[in-house]
Amino acid sequence: MEERKDPIRGIISSGPLSILSDLMLMVGLGIIIAVYYALVNQIDSLQSILIRNLLFSVSISILLYVLFRLMFFVLNQYLPWETHRVRRILVEIPAIFIIAVAATIPFTLFFFGLAGADVTREQLISNTALAVLISLLINTFTEGIAIFRLYRDTLIDKERLKQETLRSHFETLKNQVGPHFLFNSLNTLIALIDESPHTAKNFVQKLSNYYRYVIQVNQEALVPLSIELALVKDYVFLLNQRYDNRIVLQVDIPLEAEKNFIPPLALQMLVENAEKHNAISADRRLIIRIAIEHNRIVVENNRTPKKNIPPGTGTGLGNIQKRYALAAHQSIQIEANSDLFRVTLPLIVQSS
Repeated sequence: MEERKDPIRGIISSGPLSILSDLMLMVGLGIIIAVYYALVNQIDSLQSILIRNLLFSVSISILLYVLFRLMFFVLNQYLPWETHRVRRILVEIPAIFIIAVAATIPFTLFFFGLAGADVTREQLISNTALAVLISLLINTFTEGIAIFRLYRDTLIDKERLKQETLRSHFETLKNQVGPHFLFNSLNTLIALIDESPHTAKNFVQKLSNYYRYVIQVNQEALVPLSIELALVKDYVFLLNQRYDNRIVLQVDIPLEAEKNFIPPLALQMLVENAEKHNAISADRRLIIRIAIEHNRIVVENNRTPKKNIPPGTGTGLGNIQKRYALAAHQSIQIEANSDLFRVTLPLIVQSS
């Protein structure tokens, strides 16, 4: 899967050209500040003082640039805009103020001391206040651009995810309501009516629940894992009436994990693939295991491939992959050998 570029770039973006353009911006800003001081204090005729102020302004601008670059790198790692908007603002504003003050005061004393010039209290306060003000303005502007980009990308991703979800639901509903599935379900129901009316009633109820779920999640991008697990259990129950309970479903999911989210019908598609591609008989039971490992969902089944069956197209797995890429910018993992087929799905935590 193509890795998504981080839209949160703070003062700068990655790449040598971007860094060069940002440095040129900082140098230009330093020159403007130095000229401003020269005009305000009417020292344009004092060339040495102007050069000293110019060097100071450029140097402090570059220093702040580097410090804010590091600050945004840390914030993007631990408080990204996508999941920590309020906390990011509460941390970022004081951090800008603290960094600007903590960098400007000692650097001013060091620079002017190195140049053999005295620094008055008024100059120190003025330099610090100006550094804080400019830092707040620049960072507000650049973060505003970053938030806009994030908002734009989120809208695009939501639209793509909606299209993929609708396509997935359509294909699933078309396949399940198709003649093959419906024919098998009705045949199973007819047999159950005579053999076990109670089981037949339960079969109809679960079949109804299944189709109701497929229709209800038609517009949903994500559903709670608990709801998806309930669907899978109903689906396996329906299959087992045809296979005489030769499909074994093993679920090992902690209750706290069930509060997380996954794309709807993701687990159902994996169970359907397992039933479709494996031979199931009295001496060949299909064992499907759904568990949590390292905060990810593992769905695996033993392999007893059917004979003379054409290879799968991978449409179902490809659909799940696309929806995870759009919903969480994560990928699924697929492992297969002669005995086992295993798919690992990320758990999605929705921020409040």
